[in-house]
Amino acid sequence: QFAATARAANGSPVTDVSFVWLSSDRSVVTIDSEGLALALGEGTVTVSATARDVSGEATLVVD
Repeated sequence: QFAATARAANGSPVTDVSFVWLSSDRSVVTIDSEGLALALGEGTVTVSATARDVSGEATLVVD
């Protein structure tokens, strides 16, 4: 389960923000709209969360 927090320029959390979650390779990992990842095969993927025009990413390795 992935989680993300949107923050303002001063570092305070921003509420009422929806994230779009993406996996760089859906044959290895799928990720739903709530950030829940499901491994389907071995490999390395990048999982990204985007809100408005800002995004962040993490690397996930499935053995």
